[in-house]
Amino acid sequence: MRARSLQPGTEIAMVEQVRDMATTDLEEEAALVEAELTALKDEALRFVRNPVDALLPGLLGPLLGAPAKGLRSEKK
Repeated sequence: MRARSLQPGTEIAMVEQVRDMATTDLEEEAALVEAELTALKDEALRFVRNPVDALLPGLLGPLLGAPAKGLRSEKK
């Protein structure tokens, strides 16, 4: 009977608060990872469906820069 009448100490309340904060942080991290994985999956699907469109933005700069370099080298 005596055990039922005892109230938890302040240390237990602090431990529970830290546990709750850690759980919240883990849930937020899991949500971020899930969002990143979804974005990665969407990018992979976009690449598989149309690889030219996926590669074109990265290739556009060098493709446009090559003639300009050629013109500069001819002037020298």
